[in-house]
Amino acid sequence: MSKNFLRIEENAATDEIIHEVFAGSSVAKYMAKLAAAEQQAPKATGVSKYIARQIQLQSQAEPFSGFANYLAKQAILARQQPALTGVSKYMAKQLLSAKPAVELSSVSKYLAKHGTLEKNVVEATGVAKYMHRQEAMNKDTPAVSGVVKYLAKQNLQSKDAAFAKTTGVEKYLRKQA
Repeated sequence: MSKNFLRIEENAATDEIIHEVFAGSSVAKYMAKLAAAEQQAPKATGVSKYIARQIQLQSQAEPFSGFANYLAKQAILARQQPALTGVSKYMAKQLLSAKPAVELSSVSKYLAKHGTLEKNVVEATGVAKYMHRQEAMNKDTPAVSGVVKYLAKQNLQSKDAAFAKTTGVEKYLRKQA
Protein backbone atom coordinates (compact mmCIF):
# COMPACT_ATOMS: atom_id res chain seq x y z
CA MET A 1 0.00 0.00 0.00
CA SER A 2 2.88 2.33 0.69
CA LYS A 3 4.26 1.81 -2.84
CA ASN A 4 0.94 2.80 -4.39
CA PHE A 5 0.74 5.84 -2.14
CA LEU A 6 4.23 6.93 -3.23
CA ARG A 7 3.31 6.59 -6.91
CA ILE A 8 0.17 8.65 -6.42
CA GLU A 9 2.20 11.37 -4.68
CA GLU A 10 4.81 11.32 -7.49
CA ASN A 11 2.08 11.60 -10.13
CA ALA A 12 0.43 14.47 -8.24
CA ALA A 13 3.77 16.23 -7.89
CA THR A 14 4.44 15.77 -11.61
CA ASP A 15 1.00 17.15 -12.49
CA GLU A 16 1.61 20.23 -10.32
CA ILE A 17 5.00 20.85 -11.97
CA ILE A 18 3.47 20.49 -15.42
CA HIS A 19 0.63 22.92 -14.56
CA GLU A 20 3.08 25.45 -13.20
CA VAL A 21 5.54 25.19 -16.09
CA PHE A 22 3.03 24.91 -18.90
CA ALA A 23 0.01 27.06 -18.79
CA GLY A 24 -0.66 26.22 -22.45
CA SER A 25 -2.97 23.78 -24.15
CA SER A 26 -3.85 20.34 -22.87
CA VAL A 27 -1.77 18.74 -25.69
CA ALA A 28 1.32 20.56 -24.47
CA LYS A 29 0.55 19.46 -20.92
CA TYR A 30 0.14 15.85 -22.12
CA MET A 31 3.46 15.89 -23.99
CA ALA A 32 5.21 17.35 -20.95
CA LYS A 33 3.69 14.68 -18.79
CA LEU A 34 4.99 11.94 -21.16
CA ALA A 35 8.46 13.47 -21.14
CA ALA A 36 8.49 13.55 -17.35
CA ALA A 37 7.30 9.93 -17.19
CA GLU A 38 10.09 8.83 -19.55
CA GLN A 39 12.66 10.54 -17.42
CA GLN A 40 11.43 8.83 -14.29
CA ALA A 41 11.02 5.36 -15.88
CA PRO A 42 14.08 3.12 -15.93
CA LYS A 43 15.74 2.79 -19.32
CA ALA A 44 15.14 -0.49 -21.19
CA THR A 45 18.18 -2.72 -21.48
CA GLY A 46 19.18 -4.58 -24.63
CA VAL A 47 17.98 -7.86 -23.13
CA SER A 48 14.56 -6.48 -22.26
CA LYS A 49 14.23 -5.01 -25.77
CA TYR A 50 15.19 -8.39 -27.31
CA ILE A 51 12.70 -10.27 -25.14
CA ALA A 52 9.93 -7.82 -25.99
CA ARG A 53 10.71 -8.20 -29.71
CA GLN A 54 10.68 -12.00 -29.46
CA ILE A 55 7.33 -11.96 -27.67
CA GLN A 56 5.93 -9.70 -30.38
CA LEU A 57 7.25 -12.01 -33.16
CA GLN A 58 5.91 -15.13 -31.48
CA SER A 59 2.49 -13.64 -31.03
CA GLN A 60 2.37 -12.85 -34.76
CA ALA A 61 3.59 -16.28 -35.93
CA GLU A 62 1.22 -19.20 -36.50
CA PRO A 63 1.54 -22.05 -34.02
CA PHE A 64 3.48 -25.09 -35.25
CA SER A 65 1.79 -28.44 -35.75
CA GLY A 66 3.10 -31.49 -33.92
CA PHE A 67 4.78 -32.74 -37.09
CA ALA A 68 6.45 -29.37 -37.69
CA ASN A 69 7.77 -29.41 -34.11
CA TYR A 70 9.11 -32.94 -34.67
CA LEU A 71 10.87 -31.91 -37.88
CA ALA A 72 12.37 -28.86 -36.18
CA LYS A 73 13.71 -30.99 -33.33
CA GLN A 74 15.17 -33.51 -35.81
CA ALA A 75 16.89 -30.71 -37.72
CA ILE A 76 18.40 -29.35 -34.51
CA LEU A 77 19.59 -32.82 -33.49
CA ALA A 78 21.10 -33.40 -36.94
CA ARG A 79 23.04 -30.13 -36.69
CA GLN A 80 24.37 -31.08 -33.26
CA GLN A 81 25.77 -34.41 -34.49
CA PRO A 82 29.48 -34.38 -35.30
CA ALA A 83 30.46 -34.67 -38.97
CA LEU A 84 30.96 -38.31 -39.97
CA THR A 85 34.25 -39.41 -41.46
CA GLY A 86 34.49 -41.94 -44.27
CA VAL A 87 35.44 -44.69 -41.83
CA SER A 88 32.56 -43.94 -39.46
CA LYS A 89 30.11 -43.93 -42.39
CA TYR A 90 31.47 -47.30 -43.53
CA MET A 91 31.19 -48.75 -40.02
CA ALA A 92 27.60 -47.52 -39.65
CA LYS A 93 26.73 -49.10 -43.00
CA GLN A 94 28.31 -52.39 -41.96
CA LEU A 95 26.37 -52.43 -38.71
CA LEU A 96 23.14 -51.97 -40.64
CA SER A 97 23.91 -54.66 -43.21
CA ALA A 98 25.28 -57.28 -40.78
CA LYS A 99 22.59 -59.57 -39.47
CA PRO A 100 22.97 -60.86 -35.94
CA ALA A 101 23.27 -64.62 -35.52
CA VAL A 102 20.05 -66.04 -34.20
CA GLU A 103 20.22 -69.02 -31.91
CA LEU A 104 17.75 -71.74 -32.76
CA SER A 105 15.52 -73.03 -30.03
CA SER A 106 15.23 -76.74 -29.39
CA VAL A 107 11.78 -76.76 -30.98
CA SER A 108 13.00 -75.13 -34.18
CA LYS A 109 15.94 -77.56 -34.32
CA TYR A 110 13.53 -80.47 -33.96
CA LEU A 111 11.28 -79.11 -36.69
CA ALA A 112 14.25 -78.53 -38.99
CA LYS A 113 15.48 -82.08 -38.41
CA HIS A 114 12.14 -83.64 -39.22
CA GLY A 115 11.50 -81.47 -42.24
CA THR A 116 8.27 -79.90 -41.07
CA LEU A 117 9.56 -76.37 -41.41
CA GLU A 118 8.22 -74.46 -44.34
CA LYS A 119 10.69 -74.30 -47.18
CA ASN A 120 11.18 -71.54 -49.68
CA VAL A 121 11.18 -74.01 -52.57
CA VAL A 122 7.67 -74.99 -53.57
CA GLU A 123 7.30 -78.65 -54.53
CA ALA A 124 5.10 -78.75 -57.57
CA THR A 125 3.80 -82.31 -57.76
CA GLY A 126 2.39 -84.85 -55.38
CA VAL A 127 5.14 -87.30 -56.37
CA ALA A 128 7.81 -84.80 -55.30
CA LYS A 129 6.06 -84.36 -51.95
CA TYR A 130 5.83 -88.12 -51.47
CA MET A 131 9.51 -88.61 -52.32
CA HIS A 132 10.47 -85.85 -49.92
CA ARG A 133 8.53 -87.50 -47.09
CA GLN A 134 10.06 -90.86 -47.89
CA GLU A 135 13.56 -89.38 -47.77
CA ALA A 136 12.80 -87.79 -44.41
CA MET A 137 11.55 -91.11 -42.99
CA ASN A 138 14.43 -93.13 -44.48
CA LYS A 139 17.12 -90.89 -43.01
CA ASP A 140 16.69 -92.48 -39.59
CA THR A 141 16.43 -96.11 -40.79
CA PRO A 142 19.40 -98.02 -42.20
CA ALA A 143 19.39 -98.92 -45.88
CA VAL A 144 17.68 -102.27 -46.52
CA SER A 145 18.59 -104.35 -49.55
CA GLY A 146 16.06 -106.07 -51.76
CA VAL A 147 17.14 -109.52 -50.55
CA VAL A 148 16.53 -108.62 -46.92
CA LYS A 149 13.10 -107.30 -47.83
CA TYR A 150 12.31 -110.47 -49.73
CA LEU A 151 13.38 -112.75 -46.88
CA ALA A 152 11.38 -110.70 -44.38
CA LYS A 153 8.37 -111.03 -46.63
CA GLN A 154 8.91 -114.78 -46.92
CA ASN A 155 9.10 -115.17 -43.15
CA LEU A 156 5.77 -113.39 -42.81
CA GLN A 157 4.25 -115.53 -45.51
CA SER A 158 5.55 -118.80 -44.05
CA LYS A 159 3.45 -118.14 -40.96
CA ASP A 160 0.44 -117.68 -43.15
CA ALA A 161 1.42 -120.56 -45.50
CA ALA A 162 -2.00 -122.14 -45.33
CA PHE A 163 -3.53 -119.17 -47.01
CA ALA A 164 -0.76 -118.22 -49.47
CA LYS A 165 0.20 -119.77 -52.80
CA THR A 166 3.66 -121.20 -53.15
CA THR A 167 6.02 -119.45 -55.52
CA GLY A 168 8.83 -120.96 -57.55
CA VAL A 169 11.45 -119.43 -55.31
CA GLU A 170 9.83 -121.02 -52.27
CA LYS A 171 9.82 -124.42 -53.93
CA TYR A 172 13.49 -124.02 -54.79
CA LEU A 173 14.40 -122.99 -51.25
CA ARG A 174 12.53 -125.98 -49.81
CA LYS A 175 14.40 -128.38 -52.07
CA GLN A 176 17.72 -126.86 -51.09
CA ALA A 177 17.01 -127.13 -47.38
